[in-house]
Amino acid sequence: MYIVTVDQGTSSTKTALWDAGGDLVAEATASYDLERPEPLWAQIDAERWWDACCSTVRAVLAQGGVRPGDVAAVALDGIPARLAGASFGWRQPAAAAITVLLLLAPIGALGMLVLGVDGPLARGSRDVLPAYVGAEMRTTDRPRSLVLSRGADDRLIYDLLSAPQPQLGDVDVAGPASTSAVITSLVSRLAAGLGADEVEALATHGIRYVVLGDARAAGDPLVESLDSQPGLRRVSARDGAAVWQLVPTSSRAQVIDPPEAVAAGTVAMRVARAVPTVPDDPRTPPSVATTVAAGVDGRTLVLSEAIDSRWTWTVDGSAVTSTSPTVAGGDPATDPSIQQVGLVSSSVPVTISFDGSSRSTWLWAQGAVLLLVALLALPSRRVEDDDDSDAFEDAPDAADVAVGPDQGGTSA
Repeated sequence: MYIVTVDQGTSSTKTALWDAGGDLVAEATASYDLERPEPLWAQIDAERWWDACCSTVRAVLAQGGVRPGDVAAVALDGIPARLAGASFGWRQPAAAAITVLLLLAPIGALGMLVLGVDGPLARGSRDVLPAYVGAEMRTTDRPRSLVLSRGADDRLIYDLLSAPQPQLGDVDVAGPASTSAVITSLVSRLAAGLGADEVEALATHGIRYVVLGDARAAGDPLVESLDSQPGLRRVSARDGAAVWQLVPTSSRAQVIDPPEAVAAGTVAMRVARAVPTVPDDPRTPPSVATTVAAGVDGRTLVLSEAIDSRWTWTVDGSAVTSTSPTVAGGDPATDPSIQQVGLVSSSVPVTISFDGSSRSTWLWAQGAVLLLVALLALPSRRVEDDDDSDAFEDAPDAADVAVGPDQGGTSA
């Protein structure tokens, strides 16, 4: 058996063939020149290294009459110096780990979706609402649903759904707690069975259905309280869930007439008309582009969306600013979870739109930062020049230097 050693240098490649006893059998050398396109530059085509390595290996095998299959090992010198020119640090392992995680994340998510999750978590159905409720939420009325459930110690928990199926990330883009203070108060009063104006107030918030996901078979005080509420009509009860529909008109956008003065012993009726919205996708903010029919003086157009500067309202071609309605005797004094503007009695064109470009810009900025981090983590090449070596290589020989009398020498 034989061993081939390759010494790859800057100006030449030297290859030797050794037998099992350590005796030199053959050797070959291939020289090449460095390229100097600029002062203090030194470079070489890597193909020259490879060609020199292949030619010298073939030469020593031919000289020694050795077949390639008789070579037990090949040792190369000079590779560490080449690798030393590359900058490797913590960024490369970190980039590799992030890449592996990014590749494994969708595979793990797909496995959880198909196989389910064992242990402390249990996979459940995303369909938390009946099919007919979800179908109405996809119409141009875009009504919302109030889902009730009971936690520990019968503590009431509620979710206000704008789409039939909740998705991951809904909590991340939810409004601040201050916008839900009025709705929390309305839900408390509804569960207590006060029988006041909480049902009409919920309808003003665009809520059309109330769903209790853990309704008990008999003697459930919460079910009895909801059944006794004026303005609520139970429409279904099966599989441990009960659904009530609000009798007052409720939609995401609606025109509400002012309450009329009534005689003693009578109750003022809430008069409202739904305003169609676009698009009918419940996952996107609603927009309005329609002409509101003529009505009474003092009416208001209400949009069941939290007040925000990104909403744009125009009435009869003029820009208007929406406001939060006041809450009589309430705390807080206004309800920031909805917004409204006053309308004249004649028919009037109205447009409402939401500018979500800031969120898109933020998401694109995050993607750009992630891309920049990935690029910075890629390996880079570091070239080190030996200025002293270049100086000695470029220096002329002593025999070529002519010494003149003004330099301290002698002249003939």
